[in-house]
Amino acid sequence: MIKKILEHRFFKDSFWTISALCILNVTIQFIIYPFLNHVLGAEQYGNTLFLISIINIVSVSIGISVNNRRMVASADSETQNAEYNLFLIIMSILLLPVSAFLTVLFKMNMGALQILLFWVLMCMTTWRYYADVEFRLKLNYKGYFAYYLFISIGYLLGMILFKATDEWTLILLPGEAAGLIYVAWKGSIFKKAAISRRAVKLFLEAVMYLIASQLLIQLVFNADRFVLKLLSGGVAVTVYYIASLMGKTIALLTTPLNSVIIGYLAKSRKEMTAGRWTRIVGMCIIAGGVILLVCVAASHIVIRILYPSEFDMAEPLFMLANLAQIVYFMTGILTTILLRYVEERQQLNITLAYVIAFAAIVLPVTWKYKLWGFAYAILVVNTFRFIYVFFVMFKKIKGKKLRTVRTDMSDGQRR
Repeated sequence: MIKKILEHRFFKDSFWTISALCILNVTIQFIIYPFLNHVLGAEQYGNTLFLISIINIVSVSIGISVNNRRMVASADSETQNAEYNLFLIIMSILLLPVSAFLTVLFKMNMGALQILLFWVLMCMTTWRYYADVEFRLKLNYKGYFAYYLFISIGYLLGMILFKATDEWTLILLPGEAAGLIYVAWKGSIFKKAAISRRAVKLFLEAVMYLIASQLLIQLVFNADRFVLKLLSGGVAVTVYYIASLMGKTIALLTTPLNSVIIGYLAKSRKEMTAGRWTRIVGMCIIAGGVILLVCVAASHIVIRILYPSEFDMAEPLFMLANLAQIVYFMTGILTTILLRYVEERQQLNITLAYVIAFAAIVLPVTWKYKLWGFAYAILVVNTFRFIYVFFVMFKKIKGKKLRTVRTDMSDGQRR
């Protein structure tokens, strides 16, 4: 009976979570981005996507890592706000020179005000990725839904600011601000708490592994914008982005689905077995096959409507580009489960292997074969990561080295 109730809650919470991120991603991918493309044109739009990818890499790497660390720590102890908020404040300050350096490095020709807005957007996006922990800790997925609904509404309002100012950052800033205001209004994660030197030390030891891992993962996830921009130009960025749009939208749902998964795993003491792990992987593969068919079919309809000028260039890549994103999506789910049962440093080990494979395969193949070479190469390295994650967990199960209940002190005080 209890199992049925938990299963019911899991699917109910998954519905609220996926609905929240569906609204967000539909707003971004199918309203905001096509609007930017229409106004800016293919080349400038590709350059803007490149800048947005920089924000995504930095913000997701820091925000999600701090968020996930708090969720894992909450499995063993009561967590406090102090070390998490202090860390994010320090990182926000450090991001100012980083923002200026990156815009100069990539010759984006941005003025002082544009760099300042770029930095503010990067900081607010980082805090936004962390702040949904307020709802994940309490398994309050209706609140999670409202959080992302407010962000989506803010993005839509940002279209007015963009039209009035021609500053693309102002199309996104109102959304990030709306989400943070909602959390401050409804939640408690921004409230002051006593700080413990011991808690800070343990937090930093764990979170740096996660940030390093996420940073490398996000570099690869956004590689279409980086590698293609540097080796083929802004048009290639636009074409691949459009070709992979449906699959990338599904891949972005990794975050909300993982929110539910890690929330329940944090409360679970159930042992991971070889049979259970194999069933999970099998279900991911079956689901991925179904999703691929849907994505390719939808691409022929949606892309023709949203990007009519670029449709003919993107259409031949629909299968390859969407498959690469779906493999990434499936691996994200498996990696989240892995995080609950093995040490944080394993995440970094997996990611380092992934990045080495990326550098060895994607870069030279893209340099020689341009857009099509990139499409095939990124599929190969995403598949490699999927297989690697499967065997890491399998090896841990066979070696009986799974982390089911932590024996070390976590970030807060032991209950």
